[in-house]
Amino acid sequence: LRYEYAPAPVVTEVTPSQGVARGDILRVTGQNFKENCMCRIGAAQPSPALRLSATLIECAVPSSLQRGTHAITASNNGFDFGDSVSIQTRGDPIQLKLHPRLGPAAGGTSLLVNSVDLLGDHNLTCVVGGRSTPIIHGKCASPPSTPGQAAASIHYVTGRMAADASSYYYHTPLRAASIEPAKGSMEGGTRVLLKLLSDAPSVIEERGGAYACSFGDSIQKAEVVDSSTIACVAPPGAGVIPIYLTANGVDLQRVGTFAYYHELEVNEAAPSTLPPEGGVRVLVEGRYLDQVTHCRFGGIVVERTHASVNEVVCVSPSHASGLA
Repeated sequence: LRYEYAPAPVVTEVTPSQGVARGDILRVTGQNFKENCMCRIGAAQPSPALRLSATLIECAVPSSLQRGTHAITASNNGFDFGDSVSIQTRGDPIQLKLHPRLGPAAGGTSLLVNSVDLLGDHNLTCVVGGRSTPIIHGKCASPPSTPGQAAASIHYVTGRMAADASSYYYHTPLRAASIEPAKGSMEGGTRVLLKLLSDAPSVIEERGGAYACSFGDSIQKAEVVDSSTIACVAPPGAGVIPIYLTANGVDLQRVGTFAYYHELEVNEAAPSTLPPEGGVRVLVEGRYLDQVTHCRFGGIVVERTHASVNEVVCVSPSHASGLA
């Protein structure tokens, strides 16, 4: 009978060591790992390890392990266990949430991975729609994809999944077929209608988003008019500024421009008495009149024939006798 004396295996490092879940595979670094090496995690029964070399084995976390701090040790005979290190387990599987929950199909949206610290201090990646991007300071950038719903999950850099994540919606490019009116007073308050060429407002809202407009640096939630139209109120401003749309409050896409003009000042209109048959040239004097496009006589609107900063000329239409 021969009896071999050999040092017990020593565990020096485990990856991952925090945020470990039941069923995870741990890469265990150490010394003196031999064939038929076994792992023991916490109070669980020893289980066979996958020996990769004398200094590296892989161990499966048992399904019975509860949340907490546990020692991991190794043995070559199932009885003698050497030095250990500790791991932190998180117990039941968790699902993390991405914010925002949707973004453009072009990708690049900055996604906050809520509660990612539960997975411990590891190098992690977001996998959205089968494509991976690194998590840096709790955030990752959405990879490009085609429009539609995409599954998401959080992975270790080795490729192994660390946690499920909420699904993510890629919306179509934000575009507007028309913007009416495209001009308004510097005082603000102009209601601007945008005819959409992108996802219907109901589609965006069902997936956790909402349309909003940005006039320059001022952003506001849009009013839904119908399945293809939204309305936004222009804030006070000056000059010509870009109009942007967003469906998630983060990514802005330019869809047109809005021009501000001074509030019109009308001082005088001559003549003040007109024949019912119309056809009389009416001169309107005031300030900031160069943007005027129409004149209204009672309920009848006509195009102006001339406009400058200080005057506008319109030809009166036929109209019933009386005040207008």
